[in-house]
Amino acid sequence: MMLPIASSQLAATGLSAFEAGAALQTARVVSAAITTRVIRIPRMAALQQRARIHTAPRRTFTLTRSSAPASARLPNLPSPLLTSPIANIRRISTTPVSWTPPTPEEAEKRPVLIIGAGNLGRRMATIWASTGRPVVLHDISEPALLSAVEYIGDQLTDWCVEQGTHPGHVTTVSGDLAAALSASATNLHLRPWMAVEAVPEDLALKRKILGEVERLVPDDCLLASNSSSYRTAEMVGEGGVASPHRLLSTYYYYMSPYHRFVELMSSGATAPEVFPFLEAQMAGVQLRPIVLPPHVQYNGFVFNRIWEAIRGETLRVVTEGHVKPEDIDELFKDFFRAEVGPCGKMGLDVTGKSKPVGDRGF
Repeated sequence: MMLPIASSQLAATGLSAFEAGAALQTARVVSAAITTRVIRIPRMAALQQRARIHTAPRRTFTLTRSSAPASARLPNLPSPLLTSPIANIRRISTTPVSWTPPTPEEAEKRPVLIIGAGNLGRRMATIWASTGRPVVLHDISEPALLSAVEYIGDQLTDWCVEQGTHPGHVTTVSGDLAAALSASATNLHLRPWMAVEAVPEDLALKRKILGEVERLVPDDCLLASNSSSYRTAEMVGEGGVASPHRLLSTYYYYMSPYHRFVELMSSGATAPEVFPFLEAQMAGVQLRPIVLPPHVQYNGFVFNRIWEAIRGETLRVVTEGHVKPEDIDELFKDFFRAEVGPCGKMGLDVTGKSKPVGDRGF
């Protein structure tokens, strides 16, 4: 609602005609965006406020929690106001970008696209195909794809027997991914609902691949990175991803029928709708997702951070001669009813030197 401001009221404050016009325009901006209250102040207080306005340094103001459209919240302001010391307004969008997921029925029929047929890419392909879902596995290396096909053929049966399911169809694609995805654009059942990069840990390569894939897949297709060395926020921008609201990190641990944890981490701008949808899809293939809070972003995995602390301190006390490796293992077995202690996990039977934690990964 627009609040009328009489010229006599403005004159009572002692403001100049220019300042009155600026104040009136500012009132229009604010009243279009938020519910305002009229606060009457004495003339002396108004003059003091005027002095503070002229002597205070410029500040940046942000209007938030508005239900009005952006065009109503922040109209084009006249140039005198932009140069006035009264205000220096930064125009930003306060409405988060949403994402509309495919229906569960569509997600079961449309494939998961995995880029990279290395050790992890082929394991992910096995998991997603283990409940009858289609998977497209791409790699520029024909030998890598042939090796992946052999692995998937051996492992997929074990996964399906463990889960009591039937295998899905795995399609391998080498060479030009753009041609393959362009051919699938006319068939809904061939258009991926999620694309996961599992290429070597090279940031420029990951940015390039995800940026190219983004332009080829439907708008409802999620973009995921399995990198433990780089955050997905680093893959956004020129030459990379332009839609961070559908981008996230999916950290798959060592995949086997007995190890099924996956960490889901925001890009810093991932739409909130992404996480419950992806959790449900992963639960459908008997994965166990761990969703990190939206503000949490770091390199590596949760378990890796914990394990690095255990491993580092274990090596330290052994190196300093405080205790023997076998005694540490026996302590762990006794306290945690574990089958193997940390030294056994590391294959440690002699003293070693602790490896420092790097900035990227563990």
